[in-house]
Amino acid sequence: MTAVQAPFAVVNKGVRPTIPNSCLPALSQIMTRCWDANPDVRPSFSEVVMMLEAAETEIMTTVRKSIIRSNLQYAAISALRRLPLDPGNPAFLHRAVQGVLFSDPVAVRHSLEILSELASKDPYAAAMALGKHAQPGGALQDVLHLNDVLARVALAKLCHTVSRARALDERPDIKSQFNSLLYQLLLDPSERVCFEAILCVLGKFDNSERTEERAGGWYRLSREILKLPDSSSKNSATISYYYGLSPFLIPKIDSNYSSSTQGMGNCTSSTQGI
Repeated sequence: MTAVQAPFAVVNKGVRPTIPNSCLPALSQIMTRCWDANPDVRPSFSEVVMMLEAAETEIMTTVRKSIIRSNLQYAAISALRRLPLDPGNPAFLHRAVQGVLFSDPVAVRHSLEILSELASKDPYAAAMALGKHAQPGGALQDVLHLNDVLARVALAKLCHTVSRARALDERPDIKSQFNSLLYQLLLDPSERVCFEAILCVLGKFDNSERTEERAGGWYRLSREILKLPDSSSKNSATISYYYGLSPFLIPKIDSNYSSSTQGMGNCTSSTQGI
């Protein structure tokens, strides 16, 4: 079967591609007619051209509205970004959370940067406001696949701030959701995002960690690496290279901490003065 014959064979079997939900109704109607099981019902090439010309106005109007909406979203979040940070203002927080739902990637990035700063001041309020967006299928999950490296970097910082907040110790469910997002960023294809996620897991991105926090960070990081199908994979090699370690040392870190976690409480109490 040649490449030209293959599409006809698929169509004759009644198999059709799935039409996306976001497809314009005019285009959806044209595709449905072109894929009709009865060849006599399918439009000719000239008829398809005429239908596309008739739908051009609807298509261009939709595209124009999308561009205008994207520009307005960017302008709104940029204006919010220029305002002084106001952690105690619920309206300010609400607008920042709304930005996570925007279609413009740069607007989403600015929103996450604002939320990261707000979370450093009031992590409980930020976590409660983001609530459902951190759940599976939420807006923060979509950011993992957003075509904006800096937006994913901001997400890593936000997840670290919330997941390590003492104010949320009584809400382990929320902390685990943000932890899950942070650990997924360890597998990000961008080295910039991957390294930022590593720094966040280790608690080093703001250089404010204590000795016991760094120890806990290394334990968490090595534990997540060992969950990968192959601990000597690209991610282990990348992490090892970044910290000047040989790849074979990564599994050893986990085994060392596994044997010493029973004394982690003693480590915490003995390093208070460091």
